[in-house]
Amino acid sequence: MISPTTEKTGTGFSMFWQDADLLFEFENFSETKAWGPVCELGVTIGLNGHAVRIEQARVKLASVSDRGQWTKRLQEVHPHLPWKEIIQSSFIRVQSERRKGEPPIRLSEAAQGPAAAYRINPLIHDELPSTIFCEAGSGKSYLALLCCMLVEAGETVCGLSAVKGRTLFLDWEVSAQVHGERWRLLRTGHPELAASDPLYKRMNAPLPDDLQSVQRLVTTHDIQFVVVDSLGPAAGQELLGAETAIRFFQAVRTLKTAVLVIGHTAKNSENKSIFGSVFFFNLSRNVFELKKSQDSQDDVLRIGLHHRKSNLSKLHRPFGLELSFDPEQVKFSSFDLGTDTELAKDLPLKDRMVKVLGQGAMTARELAEEIDAKLAQVKVRLSQNKGELFIQMGQDKWGLLRKF
Repeated sequence: MISPTTEKTGTGFSMFWQDADLLFEFENFSETKAWGPVCELGVTIGLNGHAVRIEQARVKLASVSDRGQWTKRLQEVHPHLPWKEIIQSSFIRVQSERRKGEPPIRLSEAAQGPAAAYRINPLIHDELPSTIFCEAGSGKSYLALLCCMLVEAGETVCGLSAVKGRTLFLDWEVSAQVHGERWRLLRTGHPELAASDPLYKRMNAPLPDDLQSVQRLVTTHDIQFVVVDSLGPAAGQELLGAETAIRFFQAVRTLKTAVLVIGHTAKNSENKSIFGSVFFFNLSRNVFELKKSQDSQDDVLRIGLHHRKSNLSKLHRPFGLELSFDPEQVKFSSFDLGTDTELAKDLPLKDRMVKVLGQGAMTARELAEEIDAKLAQVKVRLSQNKGELFIQMGQDKWGLLRKF
């Protein structure tokens, strides 16, 4: 037989013997301590002008007994090919190709622009994973869908500026109908996003277990931005284990796109972070915490976005978004976090001091009481920023050096 042509397909491989009209597809790889690489192998052969799938099952590539069993099964189905030679050579070649990984390059070839290029400024870096985490019911899925629509249209809304590209929304939580209606409402509220039409896929298995199908979508549709909603079911079991987080981000890395991961936080945790292993935080390149403020039965949801981590840029100042819900539209608008009593509590101390002193001069003690802060901390900030932000007025009172 003529040697097959081998092609990399995402994280898998295909091998085609033209003279035998035979195709091997190696997909959905995993590593095991006992057997090394394990994958799903599909065997397709041309019979009477039709492509027929004659075998598909999991296979341990390094197992001699597995090779023997596959040879026997294929000989029973189609006895006219040298299956022992085919199985032996293909299994060895695939293992060798996997070990190669990606080819090395000189850094001079990669130095073509800013390291912190954004797909959506300032939320999402291009070709890297970013995470937004929050409690349930905080408007996270609406924000994620807005991000898809921004990228599809290449538009700017509420200071969120997107580079145009195709998008894919991976959903583990609701349905196409739910997101379709949300898309309609957002499209009505934001006519500038009317041309957007994100690709949607309902997910059931964790991302690492269904990676091959997602990679095909990314390649086929030239996807530049992917939303993962949400992290828990997308990562799989044992969220507190490092192995689960590492395996999830290894899968994300193979997509080679900007990825927004939507995570949750434990409700009663004092120090809020992404629920699960610390590696969910550590392996995200950009992390925002989303906090909400909403009165019961209110048609307006206010959210504050706080930048908790960036590997490629400075931390951005907190900013606020307001969602207005109407039977026929949903609209995002910007708002000042300092105007919301609940969300203002999470602003940096200096920002809260500036906001209150903008209403009139106060003593340090009055200021501390107004913003519910320790007097000693307030005095330190006043002293540190005297002559730049704050001015001492007489012996006791402080004011702003200029209006903001």
